Amino acid sequence: MKNILYAALFGCLILLAPNAQAGKGRVNVGVSPVPPALSMTIKFVEPSGNDILNAEETGKLVVTVKNSGRGDAFDCRAQIAIAKHIRGLSYEREVALGTIPAGETYVKEIPLTADEEIPTDSVALTIALKEANGFDPAPVKL
Repeated sequence: MKNILYAALFGCLILLAPNAQAGKGRVNVGVSPVPPALSMTIKFVEPSGNDILNAEETGKLVVTVKNSGRGDAFDCRAQIAIAKHIRGLSYEREVALGTIPAGETYVKEIPLTADEEIPTDSVALTIALKEANGFDPAPVKL
């Protein structure tokens, strides 16, 4: 019985072998030949000009990203983190910047809003830039 099963299996393989063919063709893969070289600066701007975000004010972080490399930076995102939670401070934790072409500079303004109940306190911000292929610059602390 065992020999009959082996013979049947071998026969099926022989009959099906001509139908199993590898396809021929060409695959083109586009790879950026050189990586981006990203640097980032952050500036805090607020309406009263005293570098303090007062109650019911909206300031902004001005994020400037320069790509001095010869390759594009893809799917860039700015991630904002605060060392400690401040009640009454609103901001986006992650902001999409998109693709930054080689040799270009991109500027994005990110609003920071203080409501009327914000306490008097110091805030330490860390802004990290993330690039899809891992070509991230060093985070900036403000």
